[in-house]
Amino acid sequence: MSGWSLSTSSILRKIELTAEESRSSPRDASNTVDSAERSARISHLEQKCFNLQEELTELLRSKASTAEELSRKKDLVSELDDKIRLLQIESDEKNMKLENYQNGAENSEYAIRELKRNHQVLLDEHAALQLAYSQLEKTCENLRTENGHLTKELLRAREQIAEYANAEAIAAAKLRDLQRKIDAENLIRDATKGVLPDAKMAYTARSSPPIKKINQFEANNGEVFEVKFSPDGSHLATAGEDKCVNIYNVRNPASRIESPVLTLKGANAAITSVSFSKNGRHILGSSNDQAARVWDLSSGKITQSLTGHQGPVTTARYLTQTSAVTGSQDRTVRVWDLTKTSCIKTLWPGSKCIDVCNGSIDGSLIMSAHYNKQIHVTDIRAPKDEKQVISLSGRPTSIAVPEDFSLSLLALTRNNDLAVIDLRQMTVRISLTDFENDFRVTADYSRCSLSPCGGLALATGQDGRISCWDVNTGRLLEGANAESAGNLISCDWSSRLVATGSKSKTVVLWSD
Repeated sequence: MSGWSLSTSSILRKIELTAEESRSSPRDASNTVDSAERSARISHLEQKCFNLQEELTELLRSKASTAEELSRKKDLVSELDDKIRLLQIESDEKNMKLENYQNGAENSEYAIRELKRNHQVLLDEHAALQLAYSQLEKTCENLRTENGHLTKELLRAREQIAEYANAEAIAAAKLRDLQRKIDAENLIRDATKGVLPDAKMAYTARSSPPIKKINQFEANNGEVFEVKFSPDGSHLATAGEDKCVNIYNVRNPASRIESPVLTLKGANAAITSVSFSKNGRHILGSSNDQAARVWDLSSGKITQSLTGHQGPVTTARYLTQTSAVTGSQDRTVRVWDLTKTSCIKTLWPGSKCIDVCNGSIDGSLIMSAHYNKQIHVTDIRAPKDEKQVISLSGRPTSIAVPEDFSLSLLALTRNNDLAVIDLRQMTVRISLTDFENDFRVTADYSRCSLSPCGGLALATGQDGRISCWDVNTGRLLEGANAESAGNLISCDWSSRLVATGSKSKTVVLWSD
């Protein structure tokens, strides 16, 4: 702008000088200068002044245009400054992001290095484990070989045990024959003296099937899940749906039986099984209330409660005088020390337990029937609870063993047959059926029984039917019916009687 001001001032100065020059032109008296020359000079000066004015006007016009352009340039500069500031902010943000990316890249590189280091460690561990696996595989192979030798030795030991058991069974049979003779002699002697035999006399083992119904009475209020004779055969215990165990005197089985001599209470649900102790002074009962109980028969009170199962206890049996075993729908079998009222071992068969029984004199061999059509034979003395598994064609409802623990086992199944199992081979030796009389198992918890001598098998069915077989030959023997008793679900065999229980609270006593 200062340049434009100087140009304008210069032009104005020239105009003023031209005008002054025009006014100061000499006007002498002689008028020697030609008027034409003066007019030309004035005209020249006026023209010069006009040109300067035109130049001034043009300069002013240019000044205004330049001012507008300058204003626009200033606005443009302001806009560019704003853009520069925005670009600077964006540049700062991108620099920050770049710094973050660089930090992330450094962290990623560190993580990659750590992963590579860990991967190397895992490779080293894998190599070490591979070496250990190779060593264990060799050890396992050696153990398999040793197991094969031990299995052969175990089979030889079992054969020897079987021979000892056979010899023991023969001796027991001879002893029973001798006892039978002694009892007969005592009976004759007492008859000649006019004295009746004592009720606690040991009864002889049965050798013929029960075909004669000698008594019938109502026991529990509801289903009679199990009937069980006392060791001397003088009393009968019934387990019922009414949460009670009733004890009946059956010394004179043909006489009228109206009421129990003792009723055991205390359970909170149905009693599913009963078992007398070896000395006949206590009763063990299982219940659907997830517990088993021991009653003292002299007082009728509960002395022990065995709790720990998480489902209904389907069965409970004495192993010895001081130990017992229980089975439950919670898929466990528990062994109990009755001196401490505590569970000392739990077996996990993997299926609901239906029935258990003792398979040896010392109570170390447990046999259990399960819902998955299997029977487990477990030696609880073994550190790892070694067991043998026997598969059946149908789901078992109960199992039974002879009183002398000979190497056989009886299992009643839902296929309406009795499986006789050889415990030496752990296989079903023979299947007992009664198609002739349309024998049908009543329930999933129907019981079977063996005669005291172990030679006869008994099962109860629908419509009051009882069927009897010869265990050795598999021959169906003469059976009987008690249609008025309804569908039978339980049975037990003493030395002189058979008792059956029904779904309709009825108990029937049978004889040969």
